[in-house]
Amino acid sequence: MPQSQKKILVLTLLLLPFLWPKIPVISASSEPVTIKPAELSLSTKPKNRLEEVLKISNAGAETVEVSMHTHLVDENVESALKIQKWIEYNPEVTTIAPGQSAFITVSIQIPDEAEPRPYFMTFMADVKPIPAETTPLTHLIPGYDLGTQVTLRIAGKINEQAKIAQFATEPKIKDSLPFNFDIETLNTGNIELNPTGSIKLFNRLTGEVFVVDLSGLISVSPNKSQQITVPFDQAVFWGFYRAELYLVYGMDQIPLSSELTFIYLPLVPLLIYVVLFALVLVTLYWILHHLTRVQRAVWDLTHDTNEKQLKKSGRKGKNAK
Repeated sequence: MPQSQKKILVLTLLLLPFLWPKIPVISASSEPVTIKPAELSLSTKPKNRLEEVLKISNAGAETVEVSMHTHLVDENVESALKIQKWIEYNPEVTTIAPGQSAFITVSIQIPDEAEPRPYFMTFMADVKPIPAETTPLTHLIPGYDLGTQVTLRIAGKINEQAKIAQFATEPKIKDSLPFNFDIETLNTGNIELNPTGSIKLFNRLTGEVFVVDLSGLISVSPNKSQQITVPFDQAVFWGFYRAELYLVYGMDQIPLSSELTFIYLPLVPLLIYVVLFALVLVTLYWILHHLTRVQRAVWDLTHDTNEKQLKKSGRKGKNAK
């Protein structure tokens, strides 16, 4: 390689770091903000008050705003709203500068009517970075969530008691679908109940059996009742029906049952059947009536012919004499 080309190559290599375009890099750790402890296991009794302290640290380069709330696991909406009222955060919203920490006091007031069972929840921290005015758009970090997973066990004697307060259908004589069954379940215990079961319909005329599944439809809080209406719209034959409600609830699968009867007489199909039956009877009567007239006419015709033949043969005999 000529000496001049070697000088150019060396010069290019020396200047390359200064000529290469710089690509902006967002320097942020995977978890610039952390929460401690990561898990909590708490045990208490009704009427007690618990207090826990959470430490939230900001190891990032930007100030963040932290908002606290509670996320319930495996709870229905009504139950979750009730449990969230037990829990308070102080402060509920705070800002944390880079390199600083904040302490959140979590207070849990257990009411007297709290169900004696485990509750699973997360103390959630919504983290929103507050960018500086000079921060480029390419450096903005989106918000994210942190959480402390909590198992809260409330001690006490579990009382599972329930009954069927109502199982009814109106009217008792039905002329159209659907059949609507009103079910009221009363929970007199101290723990939420989720009975499962079915309604069985028996047609005493045809012997057919129809089943309506009730899984997931009933959920009753302690000392409360729940009313639901269950429709049945399968095509069925008319007749006398017996409906049996069967439920089971609790850890011991305690059974509950009730039954009722009703009559299904669809008027429009029934009227059609009656009209068709009447038309068949009228047609049969008309056919039989005309057959009888034809038979009489044939008999009369035959009888007259015989009489004429007899008279004719009698005249011939007289003439012969």
